[in-house]
Amino acid sequence: MGILALDQLSNYKVVGEKALVALVASSLVISGGILYSYTHKWSFEIKYYHDRKDYFEGIQSVLKDLPIESSVVTTGNYTPSLRQHEKLYDIYYHNDKKVDSNIDYVVVPRVTRQEGKGYFEADILKAYEASGYKESFFSTEDVLVLEK
Repeated sequence: MGILALDQLSNYKVVGEKALVALVASSLVISGGILYSYTHKWSFEIKYYHDRKDYFEGIQSVLKDLPIESSVVTTGNYTPSLRQHEKLYDIYYHNDKKVDSNIDYVVVPRVTRQEGKGYFEADILKAYEASGYKESFFSTEDVLVLEK
C-alpha cells in the first residue's frame, strides 16, 4: 500500500523522485532498527537452549511424569508445562504462602531450596517439609518434588 501511495505521489509530482527514494530508504532503516531491537537477543536465547537442551528436557520429563489428577503447587516457570492439572497453583500466590494440606506435590527448581540466596520459596519448602512432605522419587538434580 505504501509503495502504491508513493507511486501516486510521484505521478502527480507532489514529491520529487529523490525525496521519495530518501523517504523509502529512511523507512527501511527505521523498520530494520525496530525489528532488530525486538529480535537481537533471540540468537542468544536459542543458543542457550541448545547448549542446555538436556537440562530443559529433564525438567519437562519430570513435569510430564506427575499424575494429572494430582494437585500441584509450583513456581510460575513450571505452570505452563503443568497446565493439564485441574488443581494447579502458583506457590507465590497460593494460600497466602502457607502450607495447604490438600496439595499432593510441591514442584520447584532445586536451587530455590538454598537459604540466603534470596529465594522466598525456601521458607515455604521448609514449612511443607515440617508438615510431613518428603522428597519424591520424581525429583532430579534440577527439580525438587515434595509429596505427602
